[in-house]
Amino acid sequence: MLWQLHLLITGCSLLDLMVRLFFISFLVRQFESDYDRPSKMLKKWIYVGYVRAHTHDVRALTVAVPISREDPLPDDKVKRIRHKKKPIEFSYHKWAHLGVPMLISAGDDTKLFAYSAQEFTKFSPHDICPAPQRVPIQVALNTVFNQNCLLLVQSPSWLDILCVKTKGGSMTDTGPGPSRGRATTDILARIKTKRSRKIICSTISNAGVLFAYSDHVKPSLFELKKEVRKSAWTVNKKHLPQNLPYAHSMVFSADSSQLMIAGHDRKIYVSGGCG
Repeated sequence: MLWQLHLLITGCSLLDLMVRLFFISFLVRQFESDYDRPSKMLKKWIYVGYVRAHTHDVRALTVAVPISREDPLPDDKVKRIRHKKKPIEFSYHKWAHLGVPMLISAGDDTKLFAYSAQEFTKFSPHDICPAPQRVPIQVALNTVFNQNCLLLVQSPSWLDILCVKTKGGSMTDTGPGPSRGRATTDILARIKTKRSRKIICSTISNAGVLFAYSDHVKPSLFELKKEVRKSAWTVNKKHLPQNLPYAHSMVFSADSSQLMIAGHDRKIYVSGGCG
């Protein structure tokens, strides 16, 4: 029946998020109360309420499969620093329970929201994706390292920095379409997270000198160096302000002098003096 409900929801032509959620909430409730009479499920409409979470048009709407088992969070065993104020939590564990379906919406604002199907008006929607996520592989073209191209590859608990070398010695073919000539990749460094924490996001500067990542505890900033007349590469950790929260997304400025962080507390932080 959940699959039939999903088809009915996505078949609606209404674009207003408020109306869509009104219909979804009603359909789920009717599904539960009239389980033995599915033919009468659409004959009565009851107003439940509305939630307007998105700032732009909603383009996708679906019902998530009910949770069948609960896994521990990756940072459950991490000892957190005690503070006077209770940390800001945007958790949905109060209403996300075993066997309870969730409503998922996606909009032009690049946001994903989760709602309680049974207690739609009781709890606020959970912002699954507070900021647009970047791809796990990022490119830094024409870096300060002999104009070579660097790749930042994000894995679950480590980062790889690779150097792309072409036959001519530099990445000259930067136009669209397939590249010409042979290219090889050499791994320059691998940075592992502390206690195998899961990486949320990462970024590399245009010059290729600085790169950063954030796990569920805090963001970290690093500097890539190569000694003159030596083939060895070194990675030095740089200091960031201690009060920075962990990030959902991060990016360097065009001149690599500032690191901009979208914190989990829904605030934007700018750390200067990176260059």
